[in-house]
Amino acid sequence: MVFIAMINSYNLIIKDVYLDAVDENDYFAHHVDEPVPKNALKNMLEYFTEIEHYEKCHNIKKVLDNWTTNKHRKI
Repeated sequence: MVFIAMINSYNLIIKDVYLDAVDENDYFAHHVDEPVPKNALKNMLEYFTEIEHYEKCHNIKKVLDNWTTNKHRKI
C-alpha cells in the first residue's frame, strides 16, 4: 500500500498526471487537495532511494533543489 501511495503521489506531483485521471479511492503520500509540503517530497525521496528507484530520486531531487523558501508550494 505504501508503494502505491508513493507512486500515485509521484505521478501526480512530478509527472503532472491530473487528479481526474486517477481513481478517487487511490492512496497518496500527500493530501491531494492541499499544496505539497516539502516534507512529503523528502519522504518520497527517502522511500525511492531505499527501494533503489534512482530515476524517481533524481526527478524529486530536481524539484527539491528548486524549492522556494516557502514551507509549502503548489507544484
